[in-house]
Amino acid sequence: MVPRKSTTRPLPTLTGPVGQDMKRLVDDYFDRYGCPRRGSRILAAVSGGPDSMAVLAVLVAMAPAHRWTIGVAHVNHGLRGAQSDGDERHVAQAAQAWNLVLHTYRLDPSKKSTRENLHVWARRERYGFFDAIATRHGYNRIALGHHLNDRAETVAAAFLAADGTFALSGIPPVRGHIIRPLFDATHENILDYLRESDIRFRIDPSNASSRYERGRIRAEILPEWQRHNPNVVEGLARLGEQLWSQRHYLENQAERVVIRATMRSERGTLLLDTGRLRRYDSVLDPFVLRALFGRVGMEAPPAPATVERFRRLRTSDLGGGEAAIEQGRFQMLHSKGVLRVTLRQEPRADGAVAAPIEFTMSAIADTQCFRGDDRAAARFDCDTVQGKLAVRYPRPGDRYQPLGLKGTKKLYDLLADRHVPSFERCTVPVVVDELGILWPVGHPIAHRARLTKRTRRVVEARLREGSWNKES
Repeated sequence: MVPRKSTTRPLPTLTGPVGQDMKRLVDDYFDRYGCPRRGSRILAAVSGGPDSMAVLAVLVAMAPAHRWTIGVAHVNHGLRGAQSDGDERHVAQAAQAWNLVLHTYRLDPSKKSTRENLHVWARRERYGFFDAIATRHGYNRIALGHHLNDRAETVAAAFLAADGTFALSGIPPVRGHIIRPLFDATHENILDYLRESDIRFRIDPSNASSRYERGRIRAEILPEWQRHNPNVVEGLARLGEQLWSQRHYLENQAERVVIRATMRSERGTLLLDTGRLRRYDSVLDPFVLRALFGRVGMEAPPAPATVERFRRLRTSDLGGGEAAIEQGRFQMLHSKGVLRVTLRQEPRADGAVAAPIEFTMSAIADTQCFRGDDRAAARFDCDTVQGKLAVRYPRPGDRYQPLGLKGTKKLYDLLADRHVPSFERCTVPVVVDELGILWPVGHPIAHRARLTKRTRRVVEARLREGSWNKES
């Protein structure tokens, strides 16, 4: 964070003819999508280009009337050498001239994974920086410089890629605390305003290159479409906004479905009641899946095949049957009316159990003082325990004699009989000694370790508070 001293350079205004037009466009946007409250702190993301310089100037001009505090965030991507450094100096000079606090961040492309797309990586790093600065310094909103032409180009790219209605909804007008005040302004509006206000800006030559798809759309495809329909840019932007409004409504409905169906949510895993997933129209399936993807941290959108498999799964009468859906690391497993949604994790090399158990030993005079139904603790006759106690996960072929049964039983069969979904059986911690299973946590102890009238010493195994779900 770099505080800037005031200079004599005048603050930008919206009083000229072009400035008044710009103010009207920004006011219309705020009327539709909500104006930041009086006294808000707004962080403007500024690259130094015309769009971001314009959004910064507009916010600075409007700030006194609303008592806004404006901050500036700049990311030096380090991809264009001296030009990138020149962009950073330009933004710093503007922040100093307008007496604004500047927050800067320099990306290190060498830290990017070799398998990851450079632009995707840079975008994630950039937005992560903006979010971190907003949280650390109390900014209520983050303002970006996307405008009407950006919106049209995004929708055109979705058309060409045949990406479906999600992509056709284009750039959202708002997203969480992100706002786009220049949403209705054209690129020409922006350039006219900067010229009228004598505000300098930087040009990134790569934006005009046809090497990238966005550059080809801007330089070749949209001009060709405009020869057939001069209003195609405005029409594409308007289409995107209409589809976004519909998408926004459907996303809200999908969130309600997920909330109603959620039985438990913890550590990046959701458990859903499949019965509650039957009660909505299939048009919501892509939106419900997107909501589930987001809850567990899956960044890629659901593939059409995943959506269709999900539709079949939730509408089929599976009863106690089992089913699975996977896309990348995303995994949905159905068992006994419960749908488990998570990202598949790599097994830990050290074989550690995620449920610490505390062991204590004590003398006992009356075995009746111990409850036998506490799912977070178990007691064993100390004299029946052989060797060291340990905690591990179930293994194939595990058997033991549960308390009260005459013979042995496979552990997985016992857990199935006790309605533990198949996808959770392998994660039930098991207390063992050298002879085998003493206690599958939350389930009956081994018959051989039960307390009797002859018991004189007791070993108690207890889950450390918060270490494992006691209701499993």
